[in-house]
Amino acid sequence: ARDGTCVWPGCTRDAQHCQLDHRVPYADGGSTTPANLFSLCQRHHNVKTDRRAYYIPDPTTGDIVWLFADGTYA
Repeated sequence: ARDGTCVWPGCTRDAQHCQLDHRVPYADGGSTTPANLFSLCQRHHNVKTDRRAYYIPDPTTGDIVWLFADGTYA
């Protein structure tokens, strides 16, 4: 897999055991192409789905920055 591991900072869960998640949600017109998918383990997928954290892709590097409800980020 392209990501190798869960894309959550510091998570080492092998991508083989992760779920693919849409960068741009499918319901919002996001494609199902590899460029719009990334690997999240079940735990971190739930954090995103439950809206306890949001991701912001860095426009320069494409890296993902996670923003939490309290204003902190990882």
